[in-house]
Amino acid sequence: MALVLLAGSARALNLTTDCFTLPTAGEYYKLQNNVGAAETCFAVTADNITVDCNGFTINYSTSAAGYGVTTNSTNTTIENCVVNQTTVTSPSSGIFFTVSANAGLIYNNSVKTISDSGYGLDLN
Repeated sequence: MALVLLAGSARALNLTTDCFTLPTAGEYYKLQNNVGAAETCFAVTADNITVDCNGFTINYSTSAAGYGVTTNSTNTTIENCVVNQTTVTSPSSGIFFTVSANAGLIYNNSVKTISDSGYGLDLN
């Protein structure tokens, strides 16, 4: 992961190539390639985080139930993603905002599920 400061902003641009938990408030993550995870790819656990897939694909739940992106935080933005469930596992959702997530933005995404109990977008 590379770190670049955005001009005129206190936010850092993190160029990422892997799935992982996003625990630092105020960060901007931009994908540089397609990514995949056995269960959940990105778990947002801090406020004011942006996940910009930059047109790349998140393959999630390749072997167990999970999420493409899940958040329990305030002001999460998920944009420019292609989110695909790759194995029939239940329950699985492409984008999941838990009951404690507030004021999020989901913009310009495509989500595909293949499970009977899966949801493309789950706003719990």
